[in-house]
Amino acid sequence: MKDSTKSKIEEAKEGIGCLFVLIIVVLVIFKGCFPSDKPDESYYEYDARQEQYEAMADQAEEDKGRRDASALSCEMAKDFIGETAQVKGSVENIYYANETSGSPTFIDLDFEYPDERRVTIIIWEENYSNVAEIVDNLSYGDIIFVTGKLEEYNGAVQIEVTDSDQIELE
Repeated sequence: MKDSTKSKIEEAKEGIGCLFVLIIVVLVIFKGCFPSDKPDESYYEYDARQEQYEAMADQAEEDKGRRDASALSCEMAKDFIGETAQVKGSVENIYYANETSGSPTFIDLDFEYPDERRVTIIIWEENYSNVAEIVDNLSYGDIIFVTGKLEEYNGAVQIEVTDSDQIELE
């Protein structure tokens, strides 16, 4: 009887050992099904890129706020004739006067010619290549910022643009 008890104890040990191995196998399989608590390196790279993007977006919003705050509307511009200022307006008309002496390009902001509330940007042919990349891509309704000396011409405000630094698309 001792031998049969011993063999039953041996069998029980083997059964427990198999059960233990089975539990380990199951745990290993399930561990692979659940994400690790520790993110991989790509997570940290993404996080750093995301933070950098958010900082750039915040800076752009800050810059836009400063730019918008200092820009004059087209209707306000008339009160600052003779001064250098930045004006914000919507492109309402673009006219290339190729038949006129000096071949000027006129861009009307907020209102079209002959409305005296408009601000007209004038770009002479000799300066057009400096701003062509910007002007050639303008569309009606685009919001732009233009900086320059505000002059009055035929009752409307006019700004002469000679360089691309003077025009910025919103």
